[in-house]
Amino acid sequence: MKFKVLVDLQSCQSPSRIRGIGRYSLDLFNGLIENENSNIDFHLLLNADFQSETLELMAIFEKKIGCSNVHTLNCGLHTPVLEGNDYLYEGAALIREEFIKNLDPDLFIITSFFEGIGDMALTSIPHIRGQVGVILYDLIPLLNQKEYLINPYVKKWYYKKIKSLQDDVDILFAISEASRLEAIAHLNIDESKIITISSAVSPVFQSDRARSAVSRERVPDADYILYTANLDPRKNLKGMFESFSLLKKKLKSSIKLVIVSQVDDTKMFEMVSLARRSGLIESDFILTGYISDEELVDLYSRCKLFVFPSLHEGFGLPCLEAMCCDAAVIGSNITSIPEVINFDEALFDPNDPNDIATSMFKALTDEFFYKRLKQNAKIQRTQFSWDKTCARVIKYIETLTPFGDSQVKRFNLSDDLLKRFKSASVNYNDFDYIKSAKLIELLYPKKEPNIFIDVTAIVEHDAKTGIQRVVRSIINNIPKNHRSKVKLIKLVGKGWYEYATEYYNNTIDKMDDVGVVTPLKGDIFLGLDLIADKAECAKKIYLEWRARGVNISIVVYDILPVLMPNFFHEGISHVFPEWLNMVTECADNVLCISGAVAEDYIKYKENKDSSVYRKLEQKIDYFHLGADFEQVERVFVESFNGLELSKTFLMVGTIEPRKGHLQVLDAFEEFLKYKTEYNLIIVGKAGWNSDELIKRLKYLNSKSGKIFWLNNVADDQLNILYQNSLALIAASYGEGFGLPLIEAAQYGLPIIARDLPVFKEVAGDNAYYFNSKISFKRLAEEILNWTDLYDSNEHIKSSGIEYISWENSANRLFSCAVRSCSH
Repeated sequence: MKFKVLVDLQSCQSPSRIRGIGRYSLDLFNGLIENENSNIDFHLLLNADFQSETLELMAIFEKKIGCSNVHTLNCGLHTPVLEGNDYLYEGAALIREEFIKNLDPDLFIITSFFEGIGDMALTSIPHIRGQVGVILYDLIPLLNQKEYLINPYVKKWYYKKIKSLQDDVDILFAISEASRLEAIAHLNIDESKIITISSAVSPVFQSDRARSAVSRERVPDADYILYTANLDPRKNLKGMFESFSLLKKKLKSSIKLVIVSQVDDTKMFEMVSLARRSGLIESDFILTGYISDEELVDLYSRCKLFVFPSLHEGFGLPCLEAMCCDAAVIGSNITSIPEVINFDEALFDPNDPNDIATSMFKALTDEFFYKRLKQNAKIQRTQFSWDKTCARVIKYIETLTPFGDSQVKRFNLSDDLLKRFKSASVNYNDFDYIKSAKLIELLYPKKEPNIFIDVTAIVEHDAKTGIQRVVRSIINNIPKNHRSKVKLIKLVGKGWYEYATEYYNNTIDKMDDVGVVTPLKGDIFLGLDLIADKAECAKKIYLEWRARGVNISIVVYDILPVLMPNFFHEGISHVFPEWLNMVTECADNVLCISGAVAEDYIKYKENKDSSVYRKLEQKIDYFHLGADFEQVERVFVESFNGLELSKTFLMVGTIEPRKGHLQVLDAFEEFLKYKTEYNLIIVGKAGWNSDELIKRLKYLNSKSGKIFWLNNVADDQLNILYQNSLALIAASYGEGFGLPLIEAAQYGLPIIARDLPVFKEVAGDNAYYFNSKISFKRLAEEILNWTDLYDSNEHIKSSGIEYISWENSANRLFSCAVRSCSH
């Protein structure tokens, strides 16, 4: 039976993520899941209120431990503790506790307990049947109250946390022996409830990786003493400055003091002022400001000496980082620092600037001592590793008894939650209760996920466009095994999705759902309709849903407004790029209607603006559209509106510049100079920017006797044209699929097509292609050549074109959407 271990990684989401705690937590969890112990099933818990950080961590760990082992909770009910909403915090804590109970871990590990004072982190100890463990970094605020617990509200919050550590935690994992001893001494915790797991550094901290040109611009190649610090009093920056000022003038003139500190301009000014008050001039020191890990490794590796005069540490990670980069290290002789350096001669009294200066002088002038410092670094860095730290955690896990499906200590979860929620506070208003009820509803997973299909545009106004035709056809052919799970939804102007109860048919179960849509983890969203004008609103919703564990799939019909903006009106050219950027950023799965569209999208992603940042892995797939027509009896008609159909070419599609009508008209008039017996029928409604072209078509209707435009043709008439015409001309400059080619093939109508990749994908070798960039005169020659081939029965037939039904198309689409989220 496997041990189920749930790890709360809010320390990598809250402001702690940019500090040592965040780095420690991330490296620890990575080490645990990479351990080869097959008896432990690691799960991850994230706080979806930190949306951006949630998505980033999901991108990392969904691939490593699987989607089903990554859990997100949007407690959204509470606000930071400092804002005084204790009752909301308590309610959110109860909801979180219920969520953890449902996951039922054998061990729940909180990687950073003292969180949430000024942000949305929620790290209360849950009452569960498994054990609860907490990573203990230090008790610095408790032991230095004058510096850290001045605010009475912060002090109250901190003491409440301390009491919870004492009363509610089963095991503390201390990051150093010093922290363990502090907890035993000051928390009155039994020694058996706290173990030392130690620490290690990230793999990036190795001297052989020290190659940063940027750091060398800030700190030139010359001897320098290095310290990483901020203005926190315990970092003892004042002591560092004062001790450096005490160095002998000749030595001080030959070496600089470099302080690495990620602070803003105001803090930087305070540091400069502190240095001046300590007796330094600006040429004595360098303040680097923010630097990357790569730059820090380079600075560690090049420094003459790393000095660490901190007054209190939980571990002292910078000392170990520096030693891993081959630096000579000296440091404080108090708290945890001695166990990291483990060399008595390298330690000094951090409260005595003279002692610090003496140690620095010895390290910089005593060659034998300096070599011993270097040798000590090589020894000490081998004593710490994530393998060793994780092994200590796993050793403890193996002492537990996994519950599995045992009923031992199992809670009646819902009843327990409601009782405690009602008694938590009397300050809830109606809105708080409604929001709480919605959040509680999200806790309970369903047996089968729902599939939410966006039908926004077709509900608002069915304009009978090509896309809406696809939407209708897919909805009418939803696979039987998915019908009970499908929910049709629409994006409303208020900025959320509601159930589209007005739009359903016999292919899906009638929906009883009403109101706002709240999908759960494992549910699938399928963006079937195009809502380019609502991209900004949709983006906020999709990112929130994705952070909740909802799989986002969006259908892309084409990206022509980006590739060919001159063929589209200003409105769509403006909103479509924003929509496409939203798809790039938000969609787990991009489902294109052809392989050609998928290729266009991939190229677009490769060349997209760097500001469009995608946090999660994205899958790109495609499906082909269907072509269901009723099997009509073949009707042979010799003429149509007086035209001999056996000599008539056919064009089908909306009249707009992209469709290539203008070039075909010019070419056909040229062609008629040589072959006067042929005709051209154009079928399609007037579209965007077609006024001049429509005038010309109307003129030709009345004057030419050879070229006719039909703007309102019934299906039975179109069928007759497909059955009896000479050939279809598909001259569009860009398409997502090319449905008229499929329609023509169903009736065996030969095809003359522009050599678009998508047309070749649909028709293969079963069409006659002309070059996309030819002139109208050259196109006239191609049509002339085709007629010669036809007359000798050597023309290319369309009968070999393969096409699928709408039922098969829908099956393929749903298969792509469901398969893509099953990982």
